[in-house]
Amino acid sequence: MAKKTIDLLTTYVNAQVGLFYLVSHSDPKQPVLQELASYAYTHHDNPPNQFQFGEGLIGQAALEQKMLSCSHTPEEYTYITRSGLSQTIPRHVFIFPFLYDNTVKGVIEIGFSEMLTDSQRAFLEQAMPNIGIAVNLAESRTRMQALLEQSQRQTEELQTQSEELQAQQEEMQQINDQLQMQREEVEQKQEALQHRNEELQSQSEELQSQSEELQTQQEE
Repeated sequence: MAKKTIDLLTTYVNAQVGLFYLVSHSDPKQPVLQELASYAYTHHDNPPNQFQFGEGLIGQAALEQKMLSCSHTPEEYTYITRSGLSQTIPRHVFIFPFLYDNTVKGVIEIGFSEMLTDSQRAFLEQAMPNIGIAVNLAESRTRMQALLEQSQRQTEELQTQSEELQAQQEEMQQINDQLQMQREEVEQKQEALQHRNEELQSQSEELQSQSEELQTQQEE
């Protein structure tokens, strides 16, 4: 989105160079404006530009939430556009912050060889709110996707935990079934022993009775 936006804006107003900065909240305590895309801009092997709010014209435009502009001589300006045959330096730079709900979402920086016309400026100013809406929508989609992925991960984790718990419950049920079988076996053995004891007791009493009868007969 950033690349398509800066390409469209820069070519539509016949500018030489354009840069798209987006507010980065990688450090929530200190958000920065991070260069995300550019048109016809030569970096000279340098890392992408980054500005804090209030730092340089980019940061100042974001801080004040208004368009800033400046004019440079070639010696003063470092943003160079290059083709296969030549390289040029823009003389006029215009910096447009774009917002959503009164919150800065980013900054557009565009360089011209000639002064910006009223119609070009009006087009760029009218485009900024639409860019802010588009960026906010993209960020919302990104957040929603992240929340969806987090929810899916949590659902998968809960499913895994549920399956593990189910397996543990089945294992416990098997153990309980085995214990129940063992208890029943013990009870059966106890009943058999009890029955045997009763038989032995009955036999003992019978023998005792016979012994007493024999004793009586002998005494007679």
